Amino acid sequence: VPNIVIRTTIMVGFPGEGEKDYHELLDFIKKMKFDKLGVFSYSREKLSRSYNYKMQVSDSIKDKRKRELFTKENSNRKKQGKNRKSILFNN
Repeated sequence: VPNIVIRTTIMVGFPGEGEKDYHELLDFIKKMKFDKLGVFSYSREKLSRSYNYKMQVSDSIKDKRKRELFTKENSNRKKQGKNRKSILFNN
C-alpha cells in the first residue's frame, strides 16, 4: 500500500516481565522495524487484576526499558520509505 505507515504501541514493565521477555521484545522490534513506535510503562492501579500480581517490575527498570525502546524507535525512523514485510491483524 503506497504511503502507509506502520505504527504500534508497546507496554513495558508488566508484572513478571523478565530480562528474557524484554530481550525477545527488542529482537521483535528490530525485526519488524515499525515506522512509529509508542512505548509506555505499566502503571500499577489498585482496581486492576494485576495490582496484586507478584514480581512487580521496578520503576527504574521500566524507565530504562522505555528509554531503550524509544532509542530503537528513533533508529527505525531512518528506515522510513523502505519496503518491508508486514503482519496485519483483522479482528
